[in-house]
Amino acid sequence: YREKAADPWSATNPSFKDAGTYTVHYKVVKANHVDYEGSAVVSIGKAMLTATFGGKEAVYSGTPVALAADVGPFVGGETAEGLAAAGDYAAPTVPNANVDVGTYPIAPEGGSARNYWFSYVGGDLVINPAEQTGVSAPDVTVDYDGDPHSISVTQTGGTVRYGTALGVYNLSAPPEYVGAGTYVVHYKVVKANHVDYADSATLTIGRAGLPKPAADATEFVYDGTERTYAPGGFAAATMRIYDERRTDAGTQTVTVSIRD
Repeated sequence: YREKAADPWSATNPSFKDAGTYTVHYKVVKANHVDYEGSAVVSIGKAMLTATFGGKEAVYSGTPVALAADVGPFVGGETAEGLAAAGDYAAPTVPNANVDVGTYPIAPEGGSARNYWFSYVGGDLVINPAEQTGVSAPDVTVDYDGDPHSISVTQTGGTVRYGTALGVYNLSAPPEYVGAGTYVVHYKVVKANHVDYADSATLTIGRAGLPKPAADATEFVYDGTERTYAPGGFAAATMRIYDERRTDAGTQTVTVSIRD
């Protein structure tokens, strides 16, 4: 046998392992007969490997998720690692540039192997929204000062909506309150690729302290008419005055209470 016409003849029939087409020349020598020469072709086709992306779920991170395919079956005890070490195999890749939340059908592609063809089976990459972090809205406590007050929401990259009832976020700005009382402000932060964040904060406006009227020792000279005393510095509607009238000479204590 010989593989090339220029090679010497050999008693060993050549064998082949790798995919390809091979021509084997042969010669039959028989006593009392003319030598017979011929050739035959040996064809070894490539085996099939299937590269499968079985799908993956991930949480949004802002960067593409690295994906890989399962490849097989290899024949004759061969492995991807062993063939790659010999320079006879490069694995298919699973391309992915998707970042945003959604579902993306993706199939493997490429790859090379000396003795294998590739078929490809795709799957879905599912990117789920991430939880929001860094959102805060502390409760607020102030005393009444005649100015409007509200809560403040700290967050990054999202849009905040507000409401005065749970589950209703119909305000683009936080509601403001002036009068003393306790107010619950509900809010929701909507941010691309993230789960909506909803919570509430409480605004408490305490009653302001009223100043105490200064002691006032007012004196009148008796003239037979009724005298009336009213302290200055307060609107009449905010005061209740007791024992403020007197006609006769003497000393009298006037009591004043102030209400808001």
